[in-house]
Amino acid sequence: MLHKRGKLVGVWFNFPLTNDMEKRPFGGSKEEYLNYFKPLFNVNTFKNCYNSIPSRMGRELFGIFEKT
Repeated sequence: MLHKRGKLVGVWFNFPLTNDMEKRPFGGSKEEYLNYFKPLFNVNTFKNCYNSIPSRMGRELFGIFEKT
């Protein structure tokens, strides 16, 4: 649904995915997300958030992806 040169911008959790579907939030890894996004998007940035709240510091990734 994105425009041809549209951007997907967001914050993703950076901790292991659990198999417990009742336990939230769900996790993931930078490598896993890149496997999904790289075939469809150019990666402008995808790095650790510098302004996360203290309890999530080091556990969130900020990304900007541009549709190819």
